[in-house]
Amino acid sequence: FNDPTKEAQSASLPSTELVSGFSLGSDISWAKQMYATGHRWKNPDGVEEGLPTMFKKFSQSAISLRVWVNPSSDPSNGHCSPAEVADEAAIYYSAGYKISVCCHYGDSWNSVGTQTPPAAWAGYNYNQMKTAMVAHVLDVMNRLKAKGVTPTWFKNGNEINRGVVGSV
Repeated sequence: FNDPTKEAQSASLPSTELVSGFSLGSDISWAKQMYATGHRWKNPDGVEEGLPTMFKKFSQSAISLRVWVNPSSDPSNGHCSPAEVADEAAIYYSAGYKISVCCHYGDSWNSVGTQTPPAAWAGYNYNQMKTAMVAHVLDVMNRLKAKGVTPTWFKNGNEINRGVVGSV
């Protein structure tokens, strides 16, 4: 876009260095899906730019990624697999970002009131579910480690006030 006030806006961008101990970041979990469906990101000058570079210009120092167990492989609807999350985390980590990873224990979005276990875990009893959850976390963390990524934060489940994987 062509914004005549861009100089004034860019001069007043917040700095993550203004408050010690805080990070400014974005949840980029949908970025791959958006890119697959034709979205592109442009800087204030209208030039297409990668998100890691663009976010740095806006003083961001952290990104968040959701990870699902067995998401769809549909390029416009499925994403957030352990492999994809590790790849994305590596890109941002190598650019100096802090990484937050959130394990959703499902094949898609889990949120307040919707904690649907992965299809592969259907019929699991309590002990099987615990074993599967630990295996999922270890898989995600080992993939990150193999890419040289140490997350700053790890979130176990998403909005889990009624249980992580529903009724077991």
